[in-house]
Amino acid sequence: MNLHTVGQKREAARLAGINVNKTVIIAFVINGALCGLAGELNAAYCGGANQDLGTTYFLPSIAACFVGGTNAAGGKSNIIAVCIGAFMMTLMSTFLNAASISVGGQRLIQGIFIVLLLVAATKKIAK
Repeated sequence: MNLHTVGQKREAARLAGINVNKTVIIAFVINGALCGLAGELNAAYCGGANQDLGTTYFLPSIAACFVGGTNAAGGKSNIIAVCIGAFMMTLMSTFLNAASISVGGQRLIQGIFIVLLLVAATKKIAK
């Protein structure tokens, strides 16, 4: 709960008595630990590690967050919506694979999709 409050309005969280620095540090420590665990599991799955091991997961994971409605500037998010976004991005990848589109083409389409979502979100915020 504190994490959402700090993410939405740091000054309001501080005035509400939440230790903002402690909350941010804990969030980064947990994030780093989970990223390390994910990297270890991915390296174990692939049989070794190299510098570009997780690049195929980067764009779809960012896109899943935006499809789920997470604001790029921070603030309010919804874990169920992000899971739905992840499902939609997986569905898109499955359809692009079925259409025999190359990996580069898939990344291009996903990148265009992210840009369109960000433009739509920017226009929505501007109103």
